[in-house]
Amino acid sequence: RGSYISNSCGIPMAYDIRPETLTQFTGLLDKHGFELFEGDVVRSYQPIIDERTLINTVIFKNGGFYLNCEKQLDYLLGDYDPQFIEVIGNIYENGDLLK
Repeated sequence: RGSYISNSCGIPMAYDIRPETLTQFTGLLDKHGFELFEGDVVRSYQPIIDERTLINTVIFKNGGFYLNCEKQLDYLLGDYDPQFIEVIGNIYENGDLLK
């Protein structure tokens, strides 16, 4: 019962997981070279669009990855230069970062 991820080393071992924490890799990296996943909390800054630093969540919608902006339109993640995005946590372990 439950959901598990097993290894491919041939060792009989599996890790119990919470299905709601499985997320998709965006194919992009942040300014430090960390992989960006759906559900990551990021610090973003885009000088062309806005002079402020924002805390956003990476979301998947309409077939693409976006930075969730609660009070305005969501920004397509691919439109951001990676040097202006920094992973600071995720919604499962650091949800308090969004408050």
